[in-house]
Amino acid sequence: MRLNVAYSCDDNYSRHVGVSMLSLLQSNREFDEIFVYLIDNNISSGNKRKLKNIAKEYGGELIFISFEDLCFGLKTDNKYSLSSYARLFLSRIEDIEKIIYLDCDSIITESFVDLWKLNISEYLIAGVQDNVNEYYKTSIGLSNDFRYVNAGFLLINLEKWRADNIENKFLNFIDKYNGSVPHHDQGTLNAICKDSILLLHPKYNVMPPMLEFTSEQILRLEKTSEYYSQQEIDEAVKRPCFIHFTNGFFNRPWNKNSTHPMKSEYLRFLEQTPWKDDILDNKLCRNARIMKIFYKYFPFSIYWIINKIVVKRKVYLLSKQNK
Repeated sequence: MRLNVAYSCDDNYSRHVGVSMLSLLQSNREFDEIFVYLIDNNISSGNKRKLKNIAKEYGGELIFISFEDLCFGLKTDNKYSLSSYARLFLSRIEDIEKIIYLDCDSIITESFVDLWKLNISEYLIAGVQDNVNEYYKTSIGLSNDFRYVNAGFLLINLEKWRADNIENKFLNFIDKYNGSVPHHDQGTLNAICKDSILLLHPKYNVMPPMLEFTSEQILRLEKTSEYYSQQEIDEAVKRPCFIHFTNGFFNRPWNKNSTHPMKSEYLRFLEQTPWKDDILDNKLCRNARIMKIFYKYFPFSIYWIINKIVVKRKVYLLSKQNK
């Protein structure tokens, strides 16, 4: 059985791809073949060599694809990392029918075998519900009750993408917003695929909000009617398959002062890579530090009010920016 996986990054994130890819290969030994397609946005020759060595050690097939060659026709406002847009163009990779796209800031701790066998013939993508404020949904024509998925882990039906001409729909949607879609490529994916998304168990994308808040608190913060049950979140946290180190109260685990509860899992894989001694000293951003204090030392009702004010300000700035 062959597994197809894609990443996309520039040179700054190549070390994170290395850690994630190593965890992927170690956790998926049941597959006969693992093909890793890395969309290369100017990765240095030295880091490419390190990545090739990791793939070779575990029998993976690593294929570099130039970002420029894959993503031709893309026009954005260039205010966001271009590498993330590569996931919109994966149907241009020939001779494969489906693929799992992974963000670099992640580790894989269990096999993808069950997921890979999942029948998604009727769906464009499968993913895990994200926590986003109302603006990101309503500004692209979705209701706030829409179960918007995070683009950091996607099982993609490339065969259906080609049949439905999804790639051109992505490009037209980006042009409609003059290259500035709210939430960028993630907003584009949700808007275009909205009627053909399969929701996955949260174990396939464990993000900081699942570790920071209860299910009930997330429902209240996001003002949405549906989210995963507390039992589902507990199952995901107890036995995650894909851990996604997005921004949160913990800071990311490759930073010295990280307090992420799953930091040790990340460090276990990092220790096996050429970047094992390369721990960074980046601090948690100021806004996150302030919100963390409110959450830790005040009742949730106070945090909710402060969060509501912060979100309203952010929405105002975003709407002004995107006019």
